[in-house]
Amino acid sequence: MNTMRESKAFYKKMIMILLVGIMGIGVVGCGNSDTKEEAPKDNNMEESTEGKEEDSVQSTAYLPTTEMSEEETKRFLTAGITISADELKALPDEHVLDDAELAVVYCYHNIKKLKDGTENEYYPKMAQPRDLLADGTDNIILADTTYFIEFTGIEIVNVEFYDVNEQGQYEKYVKIEENIYESAGPVLSEEKIKQLEENKQ
Repeated sequence: MNTMRESKAFYKKMIMILLVGIMGIGVVGCGNSDTKEEAPKDNNMEESTEGKEEDSVQSTAYLPTTEMSEEETKRFLTAGITISADELKALPDEHVLDDAELAVVYCYHNIKKLKDGTENEYYPKMAQPRDLLADGTDNIILADTTYFIEFTGIEIVNVEFYDVNEQGQYEKYVKIEENIYESAGPVLSEEKIKQLEENKQ
């Protein structure tokens, strides 16, 4: 009789130990499943934050990264030709423009809005592209003034003169406004550089 009671007590203890063990595994399993479910949410949050950061970064990423072929560029070898931002799929080949003594300027539309609601519009041109958001726009908000800036396209213009920079490179200068000239970057055409060297002698 004592042996049977002892064996029953032993089995009860064993069952209790097993139950506790199963419950422990269940708790750990639930904890792990919660972690697995939350992980993708954290990743999504990081991705959305990164996306927002990229959207707020200013650069010239709104410009095409491809270049026109020589033949395509030759279609635009006339000063005064403009290509709108919507139509601009590739930038002209600078080597071809250099040989024709032409360069690209970048066109923008600026709206200056004062606190009283007064608006003034400007259409500045720049020899070098300015940094904007990825969509080619930007808003600058100051205490009393708000500036909206939008890239509108490019214009082909004449090179007004050349100069040598500190690195010994020839740079082409274009007219931006009356009596205002800016560098449109170094001359890339070897043929044009050779010609400029010959003229210097």
